[in-house]
Amino acid sequence: MSNQYYVQDSRAYHYKDNRNIIWWAKNSAGYTADLTKAEVFTEEQAFELNSLRDTDMPWCKSDIDGQVKLDWQGTPFFPLDSLAHIRMKSEIIKST
Repeated sequence: MSNQYYVQDSRAYHYKDNRNIIWWAKNSAGYTADLTKAEVFTEEQAFELNSLRDTDMPWCKSDIDGQVKLDWQGTPFFPLDSLAHIRMKSEIIKST
């Protein structure tokens, strides 16, 4: 079975501090910072989207889920600062 992925729209961020990541929403319903509303893609789907628009960044779901925070309303989100600790699969491939 393929890994599961979220796809980030790296062109935009959420909230006034611009520090929370925007993900593709379920059912092509736009974008969301709430990971419970984010679409989960197969590896093939995620990298196909990235090949069509390089600002759509695939991230392994298990890596992202391990770094999730809750906002003041209990909504799960992923802070931009946390990406520095995760290497994208494409970066690993390029470095080998």
